[in-house]
Amino acid sequence: MGWARIVQMIILWFLYLIGITAFGFGILLIYWQQWFGVIACFAVSGFILWASSIIKKSNKMYSDIDLKCELQEEGYYTYVQNKKNKRGVETIRSIRTNARSIDRSDNPLSV
Repeated sequence: MGWARIVQMIILWFLYLIGITAFGFGILLIYWQQWFGVIACFAVSGFILWASSIIKKSNKMYSDIDLKCELQEEGYYTYVQNKKNKRGVETIRSIRTNARSIDRSDNPLSV
């Protein structure tokens, strides 16, 4: 699990580097008065930096939540725990009846 986070951070820093480089090249194109290139570089830079931040937030969300789903004799068992505040909710959904919930705290996804 540790190596995956390291690879994720390397990829994100690489994307940030590409975005910042495109922005810098756009500033350089202003000096040369290449207006189409300026607009293109700023657009590419903005998109790459925006997409990188979305990827970072999305991956952080999935690493902050522990989710366990399995089929047991009573039915489908689901356990969700927020790793920050250690709140968890267990749910057992019977195959034949409605859900039966074992609630150990409030909403585990709340911060």
